[in-house]
Amino acid sequence: MSKYGFRLFTASLRKGEGRKAVPFKHTQPDSDLADFIAMVWESRRDVRVIGLPHEPAPEGEEADGPDRSRDPIFYIEEVARIGRHIGFKVRYGRPGDHDRATSPEGSSFDKDITGLPPTRGYYGFLIVPSGAGDCTGVLAVEAISGACPQAPLQRWLRQWASESPVALGPGTAPAWWKLVLKPLGDDELLNSYLRRAQPNELVLTRHKERIDRQMQKEELRLTAAVDTDAARRATRRELKAWQDAFMSERPIDRAVAASSVAAILGDEIAEVGFDDVSIRVEDDDFGPRTLTPNSMSDVFTYQVGDRAPDRDEFLGHVRRAVSRVLYEEKPDFDWTGWPSPRG
Repeated sequence: MSKYGFRLFTASLRKGEGRKAVPFKHTQPDSDLADFIAMVWESRRDVRVIGLPHEPAPEGEEADGPDRSRDPIFYIEEVARIGRHIGFKVRYGRPGDHDRATSPEGSSFDKDITGLPPTRGYYGFLIVPSGAGDCTGVLAVEAISGACPQAPLQRWLRQWASESPVALGPGTAPAWWKLVLKPLGDDELLNSYLRRAQPNELVLTRHKERIDRQMQKEELRLTAAVDTDAARRATRRELKAWQDAFMSERPIDRAVAASSVAAILGDEIAEVGFDDVSIRVEDDDFGPRTLTPNSMSDVFTYQVGDRAPDRDEFLGHVRRAVSRVLYEEKPDFDWTGWPSPRG
């Protein structure tokens, strides 16, 4: 049975390749960059793309891109506005080895799907701040059984935006803007997940180093089952440390984390000098996940239920989650036209 939920991301804008966040709404000239994002998405509606954008080959080299035969397909199906906020529905799915959709009514109703990846529709919404000068909004993207098309949405927006520069006013040079996303979560959700999920495997790796000391090639890998109560308790303590670091926006040195996890397996293992680590966990709602010291954001799926929500249900759950997670910040979001909070 599929599980339905969504993920939240803080969303800020950067001009072109710039690193500084810029306001969604400008007063000089009077302009709203939410209109630019909506224009880009609307102009690419029903444009089907495979995988993620890739860099063109340097001059003189082969222009063939990577093999996309197993990459997911992605496209924007709908774009709609509620006030300044931007709603959308995308379709996303990976190719499989099925060749026929079979009807219980008989073979005349069957459909040949050879080479056609099945897709699901995913709701999403870009919630734009109301105040002039505000730089941070929220992006909500539906997640179904752990799959969430946030990455292709963000990457293809950047690609399409760079192809669609606009001038904000008379005498201004054409420019384009991209969204920068950061996972948004809360302690309550993460604590609930870590209480529910079962750690079942530790993966430790050691890499060779180049002269510039950048990791290059995996030299050694150790996989160990978490099969005792003591190991499970120790592993949960490590996950809690990763959680605390994530919530305080403090990066963890992966080699330090690897050493700490290796110590669960004994002093001899800790002395090997592993420099990277991942922990595989599993829960009944979203199945297995692999967590690393700086990827705790994968936990932040806000659950809706085991049936597909309609648009108003989705928006009601998103509104409640955003209001809860950002309670202390009290962001200036105009909820006019939105359904009441749900959940």
